[in-house]
Amino acid sequence: MKLFVNAASPYARLVRVILVETGLQAQTELHYVDPRESPPELLARNPAAKVPALELDNGTQPIESDCICDYLIGIRIEKTSRRRPRPTRLFGCKSSVSDVWPSIVLLEPCRWIGSVNPPGSRHAG
Repeated sequence: MKLFVNAASPYARLVRVILVETGLQAQTELHYVDPRESPPELLARNPAAKVPALELDNGTQPIESDCICDYLIGIRIEKTSRRRPRPTRLFGCKSSVSDVWPSIVLLEPCRWIGSVNPPGSRHAG
């Protein structure tokens, strides 16, 4: 497998954590790219030039972090079908990181808007 990532991307970091937790990092080549430069190797896998992008050995190319994480966790479940708690924990880890990031991004603007708009105004939060 080939995984196209950027060191600054929180979504790529999430996929890399799942790779480590599932034990699949040894089977995955990491390719660091700058999506702002739209490198041809990334555009060939994702025309929107977004990371992470995964290329499987069979040519399939899941491109969204949730899809990639679900796929990697699915591989882990298949390999360890007798030990269910670990994959369940991995899904929780993925979900926690996915859920926390938007909260951090969304809460700060809400605090700022609340401080700008006086109580009772049409736009008061």
